[in-house]
Amino acid sequence: MKKIDKIIKESIDKVVREKNMMLSEANNNLTFREFNSDMAKMGLTYREETPSGKKITIHVHDDGGQIKADALRQVKDKLERMGWFNDKNNFKLFPFQKWQFSPESITVDRIQDEIEAANEEFKDAEVNRVFSDTDNPLCVMEIGKKFNLCRSIDDRRPLLDIWFDAIDYNGENGTPRMRLDNWETVETECYPIKPDGTLDTENVIIENKSYGKKRL
Repeated sequence: MKKIDKIIKESIDKVVREKNMMLSEANNNLTFREFNSDMAKMGLTYREETPSGKKITIHVHDDGGQIKADALRQVKDKLERMGWFNDKNNFKLFPFQKWQFSPESITVDRIQDEIEAANEEFKDAEVNRVFSDTDNPLCVMEIGKKFNLCRSIDDRRPLLDIWFDAIDYNGENGTPRMRLDNWETVETECYPIKPDGTLDTENVIIENKSYGKKRL
């Protein structure tokens, strides 16, 4: 049984490898006319006289001449390095099937998408700078009487895993603190905020809500 399973697994792996090879092997039969048309659809323009330092060179005799696969690969690689594919609309414009590239072969930075999604989700939050007397853009967000930290007013991705009950500036030397109420122990945990947006978990102050006592 183990031998049969091994044979089946090897067969599946072979099919996957061959499929990936096929998808990553650029088209070697694309005409210059088709190439120009595809580039125009992507909003890119071909220039006969390229600027100094241009890395992509196309060698064809006429519009019907074929573009080498290496040239298509250069175009794809350069766009990827430029971050062109990070825009979802650009990604949709690229002729993956026609040029015979796998969409899965592209490395895409989705950070901007995450930022836009968070900014939309927390668009109604009240956002204020934590260290208002410095140029540190770190902000605190308040929504529904709950608090979290974010990198800036333009990047509202929550930095903390949980939402806290308050923020205050009564710490040592006026250090801002995130406060978390624990009603089971009738205590409040106060975490000093570091400039990088993390919490100082080594110097937590516990406030007894009944007696106002503090202990480390």
